[in-house]
Order: sequence, then C-alpha cells, then structure tokens
Amino acid sequence: MAKRFTLKTTARHNQGVAAADIKASEAQEQILFMRWLELTHPRVFVVTHHSPNGEKRDKVAAAKLKRMGTKKGFPDLVSYFPAGSFRGIVVECKSPGESPTPEQEFWLRHFEHMGYWVAVLVGYDALVTEYQRFLAIVEGRA
Repeated sequence: MAKRFTLKTTARHNQGVAAADIKASEAQEQILFMRWLELTHPRVFVVTHHSPNGEKRDKVAAAKLKRMGTKKGFPDLVSYFPAGSFRGIVVECKSPGESPTPEQEFWLRHFEHMGYWVAVLVGYDALVTEYQRFLAIVEGRA
C-alpha cells in the first residue's frame, strides 16, 4: 500500500533563510531539488521525469501538448525507481496554501493504487525530506 504525505515546509535547505525572505516559485524549488537529486542520487535522477503541466503558455502550444498526450493534472515529478514494495515515487508540488485539483487527486489515487509512494509537497525542503524517506527503504534504513 502506497503512502500519501502532505508536508508543509518552505524554508530553504541548509541556508537558514525563511521562505518569507525568499519568494521562490514552485518551478525554482523544483529546479533546485532536481539539481540536488542529480548530485546526491544520480541513479534516481536519470529515471525522474517532470511533466510540463501547469506552466503558462499560448493556446497553440497548449493545444499541441494536449494532442501529444499531455494529461491535465498529471503529477509534477515521477521517479521510476523501485524501493521495497513501491514501484517508484510520485510527487505533486504545490505552493503554500494550495491543494491538489480534482484532476491531480485522480492521478495521485491512480498512482497510489498502482503501488507508488505518493506525496503532495510544498517547497525544496519537503522534496528533499520525502525523497530521503523514500530512499531509506532502498538503503535499508526504513
């Protein structure tokens, strides 16, 4: 059975700077996290995908992505890296105070049912913490 966690943290990792002092966007937080993942867990990084949903774009580009198979509400990050009984980890990143949309909830339930570790997270620290918890299973620390 997959786990779903909601962690609410936005403090900058290892910098001691509160989120109120740095207004990092969801995209900036994900970019920072992906760099951390690449440096600390390269085997996980190479099998982690970001879905291009949610970015503002013109109608022509949006229509093209839809025709190419982009699905509304698909999670932000999917790591196809098994750990214990989990097939991988799926993360929906949110800004402070936001909740998943109905379409996002559909995908989170789907992945949970399929045996993925599922999380809804806010900020870089939450991403790092959740991946460390997930990867502890692989390393036998869970």
